[in-house]
Amino acid sequence: MSDRKEPIVSDIQISADDAPRRSSPAAPVASSKSSPLAALMAGVAVIAAAGLAVLAYGQHQQLTDMSQQLQQQSQALNKLEQQLSATDEDANVSLQAVRATQKMHMSEIRKLWDVSNKRNKADIASNAKGVKEVRGALKKQQSSSEQSRQALKKELQTVDATLAKLATDVKALKSDQSGNNLKQQLQALQQQVQQQQASLASVTAAELRSGQNTEALQMLEKQLQQHSQQLRDQQVVITSLRQQVAALRPQIQP
Repeated sequence: MSDRKEPIVSDIQISADDAPRRSSPAAPVASSKSSPLAALMAGVAVIAAAGLAVLAYGQHQQLTDMSQQLQQQSQALNKLEQQLSATDEDANVSLQAVRATQKMHMSEIRKLWDVSNKRNKADIASNAKGVKEVRGALKKQQSSSEQSRQALKKELQTVDATLAKLATDVKALKSDQSGNNLKQQLQALQQQVQQQQASLASVTAAELRSGQNTEALQMLEKQLQQHSQQLRDQQVVITSLRQQVAALRPQIQP
């Protein structure tokens, strides 16, 4: 801000022309020839001169006071302008410092955002890949569980058919009186039982636990246990039949 200077009013000096002219001493008048009118005029002139002198002095004093006030106001204005100029300079310096600080902060924020963005993109890509792998493994496990369930169901059907055939064969063995046929049938039954046991043993516990439908697998396990119990019962029957065959063999041989 440019320094503004108010015009300073200098002390006003009253010139000799402005000063009240004092009447020169009147010429001596002969006391014998003076009149009352002349004395009156002289008194009026003296009073007027005194009044003009007092008035001029008062005006001079007022002008002097006003000049001093103007000087004081001018000094106050100059001081205020200096303060405003200093304040303006400080404000400019502070504004520049604030802008520099803001620029630095924005630069740091951009750097942090770039680093966070890159890291987040990498994490998102890694998580997406992991989710994809988990979904693939889950789908594969579901497919394997479904295959195991179907295989187990097929084995159960085969066991049911074998048990039905065993029951029929047992009935046939009970009614058959031929020792050789009875022996052959017993051997065939033993082979079928061994095959069914081997087939049931091939179904591992891991395959039974890999299915999502736990209740269905538990039911299948119960059915397997029931069928195993039936096979054991059939084994007992076969053992009993074998004993009967052994008892009948001496009678059948000539």
